[in-house]
Amino acid sequence: MRILAACHRLVAGAILMSAADRQTGSLAGLAVALFLVLASLYVLHRLAAKAAIEDCPRGRVVAGNGE
Repeated sequence: MRILAACHRLVAGAILMSAADRQTGSLAGLAVALFLVLASLYVLHRLAAKAAIEDCPRGRVVAGNGE
């Protein structure tokens, strides 16, 4: 009887642990996805700024002098 109770506690603990592991894995996946979104936004922002600089012709003022 004690062996059966011990096995039951072991199985119940394993079920609870696997639920916690699934939640931890889901949160880790969410953190990775959020990091990738933020990194992508940063790269897009930097590329847009670089493209704006390269579009500006050298030696001419594009805006602000009234010509």
